[in-house]
Amino acid sequence: MSRPLRATFRNVTQWAVVAALISAGLAFHPHALRAEIFKSSEFLTWKRDSQDFYIRTSVGMASLIAAQSNKTQATCIDDWYFGDEHAANTFIRDVMDKNPSYHPRGIILGVIQKHCGSFKSARP
Repeated sequence: MSRPLRATFRNVTQWAVVAALISAGLAFHPHALRAEIFKSSEFLTWKRDSQDFYIRTSVGMASLIAAQSNKTQATCIDDWYFGDEHAANTFIRDVMDKNPSYHPRGIILGVIQKHCGSFKSARP
């Protein structure tokens, strides 16, 4: 297999794994689809393992998206979050606790941007 084809296959495989993880998470928490009424206050009632899975999946997806246009930001996200996942999850939960009416993904994105800068569009 040629090098570009291997790289493309690897990217497709990574996206497939992430999509499967998100689907699995939504299967266990279908109410997460109700974005217009899903709030951090509800998220914080979930079991800790479920919260960790949701946060880990969201941060992992943000890192994959960042890697498409800003590898430095993706590395920052990975180093910050996966360097001490427990501390990062605790920080994110603390922000959610102080902002209970916001959607958990909005909080997660805000925390990521606080630590690693804002997401900029790769479009000209």
